[in-house]
Amino acid sequence: MIKEIRDETRELSRNTGFSKDCIALRKAQATFKKSIIEAKRFTYKNFLEKLDLRRDGVKAHKFLSQLNNKNFLRNEPIKRGSKELTSDKDISSAFCGHYARVSNYRPNFKILKSDLKPQQNNNSADFQQLLNDDFNLEELRNGISTLVKGKSAGPDGILPEFLINLGNSAKMTLLAFINQTWKNGLKSACRKAIIVPILKPNKPAENIDSYRPTLTNIMCKLTEGIIANRLLYVLDKIGIISEGQAGFQRH
Repeated sequence: MIKEIRDETRELSRNTGFSKDCIALRKAQATFKKSIIEAKRFTYKNFLEKLDLRRDGVKAHKFLSQLNNKNFLRNEPIKRGSKELTSDKDISSAFCGHYARVSNYRPNFKILKSDLKPQQNNNSADFQQLLNDDFNLEELRNGISTLVKGKSAGPDGILPEFLINLGNSAKMTLLAFINQTWKNGLKSACRKAIIVPILKPNKPAENIDSYRPTLTNIMCKLTEGIIANRLLYVLDKIGIISEGQAGFQRH
């Protein structure tokens, strides 16, 4: 209704050119602008009242990004060698080839890995037990504490906030699931990922290696973190890594 009044007064002022009609137009424009501001305030207030940061982290992040006028990246041409790719099909094929290449072991690494295997003499019962024991609740809690809020969900649709706010009973169920996969292997669903190339900070948008590749299941991220912490503990415990080594050491 307010917009219609503004449009009518605008048309009238254009046709007549009278001062009174121009003044009426300015008043109608001011009223229309004020109504927009009030509507935005109402929407913002209503959004905040209904927002649950424990569950709506991603929703809040998108909303605040829009308030801060952050620009979202549009489709950019990708360079592959000297060729510039512009079609979606060519760009997606280039990304698939790039990620397939960087995700495989390099030949030199395979040779090094085979050379190192005979040197591993840590087959004692204590060593095997340290590696293969079920994960405990403390390890799960430490893993959950490293999850970052506000991240997008992977194919499982589970946000980090869901796991961060689990109760004790739910954590025990989750721990049982992780230990089951530790014994029997990952489920096929856990091996899936969504390929969403996300530009790394301060990297050129035209380079194909400037993008992070995937959104994986949060359950996989959690389990990977727990396993990494277990391996660090075992390496420290049995002294596999030399004290003179700087990398992959806890300091």
